[in-house]
Amino acid sequence: MMSTACKCNLLLTLKRCKTMMGATSYMAGLYLMYDSYRILAAQNQDLKNFHPASDALIVDGCYQYTRNPMYLGTLLTVGGGWTLISDLFPLRLLSSKLVHTAFGLLFVTCWYGMQRYIVPYEENNCFQKYGDLYVQYTQTVPRWIPNRMNIMKDSA
Repeated sequence: MMSTACKCNLLLTLKRCKTMMGATSYMAGLYLMYDSYRILAAQNQDLKNFHPASDALIVDGCYQYTRNPMYLGTLLTVGGGWTLISDLFPLRLLSSKLVHTAFGLLFVTCWYGMQRYIVPYEENNCFQKYGDLYVQYTQTVPRWIPNRMNIMKDSA
């Protein structure tokens, strides 16, 4: 049988882990958005336009691990923020449930809108502009989650 002190320590440890995961996700998302913006700006890519302006396909930096680092960064930031907000607003209160529901809806809406509408539109534009080069890029770099093979080839 677990003592009350042991249960409290376990709960505190779990809460700290959740806070660290939320903060890590939030910071990783901010970094991904910053790094992808920096790379696009260096290539004179117009960020207000969903059409690729660069004559060369950008595959440097975070774009060698994921085809959509800005969108992935947005989702990581919103998800990490949601996790951090949950520490401030415990689920016991009605207002907290509303905050959690709002963050959950924001996260799902962002992901769905990106996955269903924005990313396919942008990928179609890239297919038209870059042709076979973009097809090869889509076969080697995942749309969302970087895979181990992409990360390992960079460190080799």
